[in-house]
Amino acid sequence: MSWSVDARPEAPPDWAAFARAHGSFYHEPAWAHALRDAFGFRTTFLTARDARGALGGILPLAEVRSLLGRRRLVSLP
Repeated sequence: MSWSVDARPEAPPDWAAFARAHGSFYHEPAWAHALRDAFGFRTTFLTARDARGALGGILPLAEVRSLLGRRRLVSLP
């Protein structure tokens, strides 16, 4: 089976339902948006889809700065 991976700044429409079925509140777009709005993090939503386009995995990420000012991607929560 082949998979495709996509990264985008906003969650695709089918993300929230997948998060509710397979993850937790911390995987929902609302949580990433709350962190973005509160702390100014840039968010990235990674998705994995099978050859038919069905969503098979999600990974919400936030770009944060370390104490030394370097940027890194951190998975949520």
